[in-house]
Amino acid sequence: MRATSHHQGGLTLFELLIGMAVMALLMVLAAPSFTSMIEMQRLRGTSDQLLTDVQFMRAEAVSRQEVAGISFATNSSMTCYVVHTCGTIDPADCYCDCRPTDPALRCTGQKREIKLVQVPRSSNIEVKSVPVSGAALTSDHVTISPATGAMSIYYPVPLTPIPTPTVTEFWVEVSLSPTASATGSLQTRINPMARPNVCSPGGVVKGPVACP
Repeated sequence: MRATSHHQGGLTLFELLIGMAVMALLMVLAAPSFTSMIEMQRLRGTSDQLLTDVQFMRAEAVSRQEVAGISFATNSSMTCYVVHTCGTIDPADCYCDCRPTDPALRCTGQKREIKLVQVPRSSNIEVKSVPVSGAALTSDHVTISPATGAMSIYYPVPLTPIPTPTVTEFWVEVSLSPTASATGSLQTRINPMARPNVCSPGGVVKGPVACP
């Protein structure tokens, strides 16, 4: 009878350890790219939501036949905005604070909250109004006239007198925070008739046109 030898296939413990080490190394190398991709998706998603909410504000003013607005604020834990109505309040005073957790403290008096967006800083995304080119002040809220659909821009009262800039646009920037793995921002620029357009400052974020 002929003896037959059988070779047992498989990996040795040493080979398994080498394979696991290689996989771990690949995961470490790929992690920053994956994190950057997720952050860029968040950036685009937040910018898309803002664009929709600006259009929503304009539609609400027309459908309710009431002045509507959008107000922005920031603190150490978040950046935020709130879409709201104004009632019969002077539009210049129609500001809602998006930071409080209690809804009763966000829009007071005749003002009514329609939609709140709070973006935690832990998400590495920031959304806030930014000064239009050449302006010394940053507007904190705008309102829309239900009769004409035109936008009015308002500024917080500064501690020291600064001339109110004469601008016709309102700019809001969604950006990646300094702690993010990626870099880039998207600006929503709203024209006098409250029609928004999105651009990429410096053309860093691919897709939208570069901001002029």
